[in-house]
Amino acid sequence: MKTLPLGRPLLLAGTVLLAAIVLHAAAEQTAVDPDPNGVLLKPIPDKLIVLTFDDAPASHATVVAPILKEMEFGGTIYVCDFDSFKTRKDWYLTYRQMIAMDAEGLEIGNHTLGHSSGYEPVMAMEDQVLAHGGPRMTTLCWPIYNVNWNDCPKLAAHGYTFGRGGHERPYRPTVDHPFDVPSFSIHDGVPIENFIKQAQQACQGQVVVFCFHGVPDMEHPPVSLEPSTFRAMMQYLKDNGYKCIAMRDLTEYIDPAKAATLPRTASGVKGAPPFMSRKDDKPFVAPARSEIREFSFPDLPPANVSKTGIRLTVPYATDVAKLAPNIKVSEGATVSPATGVGNDFTKPQTYTVTGQDGAIRKYVVTVNRTPVSKAKEMTGFTLTGSLSAAVSRNRIVIQMPKAGDVKALAPTFTLSPFATAVPASGTTLDFTKPQTYTITAQDKSTQTVTVAVVKSDKPNAFTWNKAGDGDWSEAASWSGNAAPESAGLADYILNFNPGGACIASNDLKEGFLLNQLVLGDRAGGLVLDGSGMTFTSGHAKNIAPVIHAGKCGRVDINVPLNLQDDLMVSTAPDKDPNCFLSFNGIISGPHALILNSSGDPNVAGINFHDVHFGILQINSSNTYSGGTLINGGKINVRKEDGLGTGTVTLDQFGTLSTESTIANPLVIQNGTLFHCSLSGSIKLNGTANLIGNCTISGGMSGAGGFTLHGTNGTYLNMVPGGTVTLEGTNTYTGPTTIFPGTLVVKKAAGLYNGDSAKWTPANITIHKAATLRLNVGGPGEFSGEQLGKLLGNLCTAVHENGLMGGSFLSLDTANASAPVIVSANITDSKGPGGGSFRFKKCGAGVMKLAGNNTYTGRTVLESGTLSVSSLNSFGKGKGRASSSLGAPGDIEAGEIFIGEEGRDGECSLIYTGPGETSDRVINLAGKNAAVTFDQSGTGLLKLTSSLLISGYGANKTIVLRGDTAGTGEIAGAIIDPHDRAGKASTSVVKSGSGTWTLSGANTHSGPTRVTQGVLSLSNARSLSDSTEIDISAGATLELNFTGEARVEKLFFDGKPQPAGRYDAKNSPEFIKGTGVLTKG
Repeated sequence: MKTLPLGRPLLLAGTVLLAAIVLHAAAEQTAVDPDPNGVLLKPIPDKLIVLTFDDAPASHATVVAPILKEMEFGGTIYVCDFDSFKTRKDWYLTYRQMIAMDAEGLEIGNHTLGHSSGYEPVMAMEDQVLAHGGPRMTTLCWPIYNVNWNDCPKLAAHGYTFGRGGHERPYRPTVDHPFDVPSFSIHDGVPIENFIKQAQQACQGQVVVFCFHGVPDMEHPPVSLEPSTFRAMMQYLKDNGYKCIAMRDLTEYIDPAKAATLPRTASGVKGAPPFMSRKDDKPFVAPARSEIREFSFPDLPPANVSKTGIRLTVPYATDVAKLAPNIKVSEGATVSPATGVGNDFTKPQTYTVTGQDGAIRKYVVTVNRTPVSKAKEMTGFTLTGSLSAAVSRNRIVIQMPKAGDVKALAPTFTLSPFATAVPASGTTLDFTKPQTYTITAQDKSTQTVTVAVVKSDKPNAFTWNKAGDGDWSEAASWSGNAAPESAGLADYILNFNPGGACIASNDLKEGFLLNQLVLGDRAGGLVLDGSGMTFTSGHAKNIAPVIHAGKCGRVDINVPLNLQDDLMVSTAPDKDPNCFLSFNGIISGPHALILNSSGDPNVAGINFHDVHFGILQINSSNTYSGGTLINGGKINVRKEDGLGTGTVTLDQFGTLSTESTIANPLVIQNGTLFHCSLSGSIKLNGTANLIGNCTISGGMSGAGGFTLHGTNGTYLNMVPGGTVTLEGTNTYTGPTTIFPGTLVVKKAAGLYNGDSAKWTPANITIHKAATLRLNVGGPGEFSGEQLGKLLGNLCTAVHENGLMGGSFLSLDTANASAPVIVSANITDSKGPGGGSFRFKKCGAGVMKLAGNNTYTGRTVLESGTLSVSSLNSFGKGKGRASSSLGAPGDIEAGEIFIGEEGRDGECSLIYTGPGETSDRVINLAGKNAAVTFDQSGTGLLKLTSSLLISGYGANKTIVLRGDTAGTGEIAGAIIDPHDRAGKASTSVVKSGSGTWTLSGANTHSGPTRVTQGVLSLSNARSLSDSTEIDISAGATLELNFTGEARVEKLFFDGKPQPAGRYDAKNSPEFIKGTGVLTKG
């Protein structure tokens, strides 16, 4: 048995964990903290627990809420919309789920818009929830527990009572500030002993607040919790009589206004009185588990084990066809194949774990080998007694004193990882003549390095030894008390490692000659200023010029540089070289700039923090003409001509980032484009990794392809985002892969030169939550026919490729001069990884969906006009197998979004069918927006669901149009947008010669204008009593009800009417029907 810190034995899966006896007392315990401010409304009972759940994972509705309901517990669901909230609704809550949980009695709390701290993000998240019909929020939790104290008074004035923080201790209501309520964080990996010990501290006036995240959390595994563990924890609290409430329920015990006068919450409890813990009588029943806890191969580190997958990267030389893993599983569980049994990992292998209770979980194990290394560099060379060493890729020159004996020297050196050398390091050789070393890389390629020794007492290496600022001409600034010659020499080596910020000014001659510049690990903060430097080959032109940079942090090179030979910048041979060189002067000359640094093939895993690169930042307009080679590391370019006039080549996972559009030709062997704008030609010889926003207007050719990984993100991980825009004609033949982000293709020739035979799942993969956006209908853009071929191809026989389930398809008709007709049948993608996708029409212009479409994803009309002959319904027994807008299976998929979030615009939905009744929800999602419903068909088009207006805080106009015999009816409620300022309203305009009916109980307060045809009201509540109505000459308001409808203002053909009753008898030119309209 294992002894717990609480003095109890722990029995594992299938048994029980016995409770600790810390305080043996059945009665309530007296509060320890005094209450001089009168914060408490009544005493805090023992065993009072607050349950909170962060980040709005879908599991809060599907796992947490049912368990809390079963236990009769309260809790607070803290919602935000960061990371994949909008694109992965399989991972995150819908607003309807939030509303349902609120109706079940759980609190919906505020975790801010975008997971950002501050008053406005809090208000914006509240606006989002209210606009979707959700509840008003009264408590919040701070992102990353970071309290924004300046905003707390405003939040309190708005009605917020409590804000949850961190601190990992109990809440002391008479001591801690209510806007920083301490909590304990619970996730996988937190020992059960800790959870029990924390819960038992809910006594003597203390409240224990637990912070959970997803149960499970699909996007953020480090904070995830297994559902079985969560259930067992809740059962423990239930069995032992804990009262579990929501954060808002603390107002039963605590006066938030008085509590707000308390000082800020302290992280520690220094000086606090001693507290005791309760005794619990019922044991914790540990759930049976079926998990792989550890998976490793002999002599290799353990793998990272996720919920259902295990991925390992092993050295290239590993024979993956004959590996026997060591596997540790949950107590009492078994695994098949068993631990120690060999398996062939040249392909993914499945391992099945069976728990004590019979529960089964399958893990897919994928083993990758590291790419075979091509590196064969001599990265360091040391020879005892040498005066200096000039190092280039293929040649090293060592300067020794004239009196030195060089016949038997044993130099030591370092090599690139996995490389070997002959002769080996430490071998004694005769250096009266040059010696040649052959270096062999892991891929068996070789290169030779020639090492020569020259004997001279004349110094050619100078080391800066001044702690502060100084001039190069000052002898005292250099070791040896000797300054370089004024013009420099081709063999000069300058070393800087000052150990602090300083400015070293070149006050010697302009164009100072040197061969090597060495920046040590302590050179961070160094600024090289003054006259320019000329880099040239040294020692009889055998040693190419180099800047050697250690882990120096930032160094600013403000002087002009002239490249009389190819200049290599070489950083520390490390995955985290932590080197940032800022070139602020003009770089000129006929030769090339080369960066040799580390490159990581796992571009999506390192989140692009700059410590992972050797970085050159180029801030000036430059004229060097020899080209730029990026072998690992990253070059940031801030000017359009920052890379001179030559070709730029990316290799060894090198990265290019630009802040302006550059026109240089680009060759990508294996590299990354990071937030780039490129107008030159691009040759793809390998895979280009793209991060962030990249606009490519030149043509791409070659046998390679590209992958968009997303964008650099939060402290947690890479995040969805980034847009790759292809503007040119592209003939590359490799694969196009889009992870969560957007690929915009401006013309048909942008995808494989317009060859539809190559528009296949094998070539094009749009992953879940990724977007394919195509320009259609304009000159050179996709035609309706081409679009049909593309969709037909990408939705057929997918195998984790093509237009995958959960992806987004956007069609932009902004440049179309005529309606774009899509006659093909649009379907969900079929095959492994296939499924429904979201269909979006965007851009001005008209698109007509003429096929019998069966796609089941949501439809979005972002802008322009969409013409359809059928809408369909989602309700059980109401939907048809196909329609112009597909065949949605539930209310979420059936919701039709109209407008673009946060933007003004106009949209039109034209109906040309024979009439139908649809229960699909219309969501007006734009900002200041006009939406036209055009009944151009026959029969009755009836919309039965109430309008949803998620585009809060801005006016909406609904235009009801039609000139045919067909009629339209809106039977659901028309409402005003949510608006914190109380100003936004919804207006209705009836135009065209046809008839539209309002039959819902409408509350919109904007004006209703009947400019043409007939607007029929089927009940007295079809107009709000706060609205105004204006009936133009020749138009008719039809009152088809018995009784009286009241309005605030009434106009006949723009003329205001006095207070009174109006009907078909006294106003026959404008009103018909049996009802009465009263202007108050």
